[in-house]
Amino acid sequence: MNPRLQHSWSTRTEKEFDFALVWPSESETLDELESFVLDFTFDTGKLYNAHKNSVGGFLGQKHSEETKRKWGNARRGKKASEQAKARIKEGLSKSESAKKHQVWLQTPEVIADRCTKAATPEVRAKAVATRKANGHEPNWEQARQKQIEIARQNLFKALDWAVENEATRDQALVRFGSSWGSLKKFQPEWEVVNGTLNLSKRASGTRWHERKK
Repeated sequence: MNPRLQHSWSTRTEKEFDFALVWPSESETLDELESFVLDFTFDTGKLYNAHKNSVGGFLGQKHSEETKRKWGNARRGKKASEQAKARIKEGLSKSESAKKHQVWLQTPEVIADRCTKAATPEVRAKAVATRKANGHEPNWEQARQKQIEIARQNLFKALDWAVENEATRDQALVRFGSSWGSLKKFQPEWEVVNGTLNLSKRASGTRWHERKK
């Protein structure tokens, strides 16, 4: 609930924080004592307190969905500066808690749990609804054309490499992660520019399982 304190905790080690009681024998007048400290030190920027009122703030307060939406709209589209990104990146690289969290995310149990939850219809429907509420309008045709162009360029690289190295088409496809479907679809286009492709499909006498090795 305190972004500044959370940021400091996330970007530092636990050893950099000291915890101690202030006026431990004055438990009956803690509110007054805290108000006294806040009045004299709040404007110095040395405190983590989010509010000057010792009994105020958002503690226990629940915000409406409309308020949350307005906050989200106000933050949407804002990008952090390069300096801020570098500072965050440096802080995370030194944070032991961040490193532990990344290791935890890669454990088989966590990965399996995330995949299981992400595969449920409810989660997918919620994700789609959230994107629509945020104004996201997917362009499936544009995405499809982009994938086709990537496959086309990948095959062209594979065929260029095969010609230069006198390799087979099979070797080129395996090396560049292309497919026979892409070869069938885009080879004629490649030949218009480069001429007829005179390469064998596979190395003679080589079996499939031997090529995979």
